[in-house]
Amino acid sequence: MTDLDRAIRQRVEDFVQEMTELVRQAALESVSAALGTPGGGGSPRGKAGKRGGSSFVAKRGGKRTAQELEQQGSALVTMIRQTPGIRADQLAKAMGVMTRDLALPIKKLLADKAITKKGQKRATAYFVARSKAS
Repeated sequence: MTDLDRAIRQRVEDFVQEMTELVRQAALESVSAALGTPGGGGSPRGKAGKRGGSSFVAKRGGKRTAQELEQQGSALVTMIRQTPGIRADQLAKAMGVMTRDLALPIKKLLADKAITKKGQKRATAYFVARSKAS
């Protein structure tokens, strides 16, 4: 491989990495806008360093309403559509919630066949299901 080939390959890799980060940032901003939360580029943790600032997380010992679960499901589908193959831990980080808070909405979306999954355990990647009309 010549120096020119290496230089071209490096530039292409840098470009792909930059584009991936821009797409990820756009997805975070879109989800933040859908959730009505400010920002989207910063840490999902609040100023005190605690999680749970999302309106989708029930108070300790409380339950989420059907409407809250539906809203969270819609936000999940939006995020998965913009970032196919995203894992639950990445979804939780992007949405500023604990991974366990996504278990029920993800389970419901899988049951409704709105999303599909590939892989097992922590390596499970989620994708938006193809519509029957397409």
